[in-house]
Amino acid sequence: MRLLGTGIFALLLASTGTAAAGSITVSRNVAVRSSEVHLGDVARLSGFDRETRDRLAGIELGPAPVVGTGRLLPRAFVSAAINEANVPAGTRISVPERLELTRASQILPGDTLSRAVEDKLRGVLPRTMDVAEIRVPLMSDLKVPEGSTYEIKLSGVEGGGPITADIVVKDGDTLVRSQRVAVRVDTVSTLVVADGELGRGQTIGAGEVRVLRVPESRIPDDAIRNVAELEGAQLRRPLKDGEAVTRRSLELMPLVHRGDRVTMIAEGGGIRITAVGEALGSARRGDAVKVRNIDSQKIVSGRVTASQTVAMEL
Repeated sequence: MRLLGTGIFALLLASTGTAAAGSITVSRNVAVRSSEVHLGDVARLSGFDRETRDRLAGIELGPAPVVGTGRLLPRAFVSAAINEANVPAGTRISVPERLELTRASQILPGDTLSRAVEDKLRGVLPRTMDVAEIRVPLMSDLKVPEGSTYEIKLSGVEGGGPITADIVVKDGDTLVRSQRVAVRVDTVSTLVVADGELGRGQTIGAGEVRVLRVPESRIPDDAIRNVAELEGAQLRRPLKDGEAVTRRSLELMPLVHRGDRVTMIAEGGGIRITAVGEALGSARRGDAVKVRNIDSQKIVSGRVTASQTVAMEL
């Protein structure tokens, strides 16, 4: 029994002292999925403990090719990179004559990018803004390296001017592509329309129209937006029910006539001053007119804002 136990113990010692060597087998063709190539991306590593395997897998083999191109690594280059990494003695290494690298790619759908721009813009627009529609051009699909990320940068949102969106695609820290699109935000505004059939020469006011809320893009440039603008107006042509009332369709009658007593209003810096004056001419809403101050007899100019009312600059 003693001899048998001694023999078994000797066998155990022999087995622990002669652990199997690991192996590194490099593939011939690999589609890499990151911007930098490491040995773990192109080779099968077996027979190593976890620490050694992770260290070998991290051996750097340079940058990955861009999408649509390839890169060839000769055996000598790959072997040198492996041998410089203090590979455990006895490791079996198999490297092909050359390693052909391509870059794995993915498609970023254009409609996905357009929706992302719209969502980003909706998140930064003021909540008080009544938005009817956000129009983002439909973008083409983008073929980019697998694992790429994109960022959307907006400009012009706070300035009230044209809004643009830059879609910036990066592969790690490397810029892949940047695309700029113009975005249109269609807000809701008021529009005065005919409430029924209206005839030429008819004087119109609040009783002959109604006010709608419609997208700004549907409103004519010279449209009337406020019923107060119709004071003293007559139609130059007939209007159909629901047709927009425009300045071209109106004949604005004078709201101030020569010799009228008018209210002079001057505002500015939180101050409001009123006085009585005499109109020295006739004028319609928005027209300039000269007025003589009754108390001071000074003549000043202002603009008609309503019937018998002239706004002056303070």
